[in-house]
Amino acid sequence: MIAFAAYRYSSDYQTNPLVPIAKVTNFATWDLSVDYDWRDWRFRLFSKNVTDKRYLQHVETHNSAQYTTVDQTTGVATLFTNAEYNQPRYTGIEITYTPEL
Repeated sequence: MIAFAAYRYSSDYQTNPLVPIAKVTNFATWDLSVDYDWRDWRFRLFSKNVTDKRYLQHVETHNSAQYTTVDQTTGVATLFTNAEYNQPRYTGIEITYTPEL
């Protein structure tokens, strides 16, 4: 039987310096798993991001050269902005069969 725990800490960082909302404040995540090996089988119960901490991973702004209006904060007209968040809490069971060949 194997038990595993991982703690990850990330300090503040900026995903896009031109977009104020793109600043990510510090966060920590926990991952846990318990494995049981029996003959050629492995049974794993796991949970990733146990505390269900949500944070931005990437922010991107999209603009077009056709439109030349100027925004006072960035200097470029933005058509739209999209953001990607991390994966929420993810829990499951994994069963693996690995025969010896």
